[in-house]
Amino acid sequence: MNSRDWKINLSIMGFVVLIIVCQLSAQEVVFPTLISQPAGFAVSGPLSNNPVVSYTDFPPEENFINGEINPNIQPPDYSNLPIDPAEQLQQGLLTSHLLDNFAGQNTNSYPPDANGDVNGSYYFQTVNKTYAIFDKSDGSIVAGPSNLNAIFD
Repeated sequence: MNSRDWKINLSIMGFVVLIIVCQLSAQEVVFPTLISQPAGFAVSGPLSNNPVVSYTDFPPEENFINGEINPNIQPPDYSNLPIDPAEQLQQGLLTSHLLDNFAGQNTNSYPPDANGDVNGSYYFQTVNKTYAIFDKSDGSIVAGPSNLNAIFD
C-alpha cells in the first residue's frame, strides 16, 4: 500500500470511530406528553422597590418545632421513585470558571432550596420564599432580600 491508501484507510477508520462514539453518547429523545399555554404574562415593577425582609419575618416552617427540626417528618422513600426521563446523565461543557465568591442569603428553612441565575453584572438568588440580587463585582446586595411573592404583587 502506498501512503495515499494509508491516508484513505485511516480517514475511513476515523469516520467509523466518530460515528460509533456519537451513537454511544446520544441520549434517548423524550417527547412531551402535555403541551399547555401560559396562564398569562406580566412585567414587574423595579425589584429594588420591594420591601426588604428577614427570614425571621416568616412563620416557622412545618419541619421545625420550637426552633428544632420536627422529628415526625420522615424523608421520602427514594428507592421507589419512577425513572426521570429528563435526568441529566452527563455533564455539559464548561464554558467559564468561577471568578468571585460571596455569601448569599440566610434562611430558617431546612433544607434550603436555593436557585440562582446571572447576567453580565448581577446574580439573582432565590432561597425558599425570598430573593436577593447581588452585584457580581463586589457581592453587595442591590435588591432584597424580599418576599418572592412580592415580585408580581
